[in-house]
Amino acid sequence: MLRNNIIRSKVRALRMLLCAILIVFGTIIPSPTHEASAASCYGAGCKGYNPETMGCGADARTMLWVAIVGGRAENRASVTCNAEWERTKNESGASKYAAGSIRYGCADFCLSYNVSSPAKIGNGQTVYTAMVGPDSQIDTRSCGKLSDTGPIGTPLPINNNCTGVH
Repeated sequence: MLRNNIIRSKVRALRMLLCAILIVFGTIIPSPTHEASAASCYGAGCKGYNPETMGCGADARTMLWVAIVGGRAENRASVTCNAEWERTKNESGASKYAAGSIRYGCADFCLSYNVSSPAKIGNGQTVYTAMVGPDSQIDTRSCGKLSDTGPIGTPLPINNNCTGVH
């Protein structure tokens, strides 16, 4: 009888411990929608802003990309933010200066947001432009360039270092 009471009290203590663990972890583990709800802008409200600081990078996808010497130029988009930007990725195996432009507007993409690294970035690192709106209903082209010398002047010209129209 005494042994059964000891076992029951240990089982009760174990259950209480498990409940406490579930309560604690349930409050500190973010829900899967946490990142998506972190976006601070939408559509035209994102224009000119940094995609990472505005929370738009969380669900970003590469829509189009083109190989450039030493890496790739990507057209990135966020469904949550309904905005686009350009990202240049260094895949050269060495440190390089990097630049990117997302071109939009006019018949010849005469407007742009641009980025140019002030120093070389390492292999696997990226630079990215501010976002374009409104509501991703405009045509864009993303252009990128990597170089051993720099900084690289922007905006980058539309050439074979640019994606097709998105």
